Amino acid sequence: MVEDHAHCLVCGKVISPGKKFCSSKCEEKYLERKASLERSRRMINILMLLTPILLVIYIVIVRLWGV
Repeated sequence: MVEDHAHCLVCGKVISPGKKFCSSKCEEKYLERKASLERSRRMINILMLLTPILLVIYIVIVRLWGV
């Protein structure tokens, strides 16, 4: 039988149950990755909003000036 245990979310080392990280270094790496992911998601959302807006502006310009 294997004793009750958990694994570090970053490096996968065996840790005691209830813990998420084996060290503060792994916790810092996890938080940095999480912040980076949030920035990426924010940028994707901004681009998804800007693309149709820019497309409409382009279509209006082409219709008005026949470029």
